[in-house]
Amino acid sequence: MATTQRTTLYAAFREWLAQFVASSGDERRFGTLMKRMKHIDAGQHFSRDEMNER
Repeated sequence: MATTQRTTLYAAFREWLAQFVASSGDERRFGTLMKRMKHIDAGQHFSRDEMNER
C-alpha cells in the first residue's frame, strides 16, 4: 500500500490513524496521542538489507 502510494509506511499509518479517529469522532484524543509520540524519530531509514537482517 505505501509503495503504491509512494509514501512511507509511517505516513500511511498516520493517515489511516487520522481517518480512523475522525470516523470515531475523537479527534482530540488523536491530537493528544500524536503529541505523546512526537519524541519518536520516524525519520530513520533502513536499507532493504538492514530491514531483512535477522
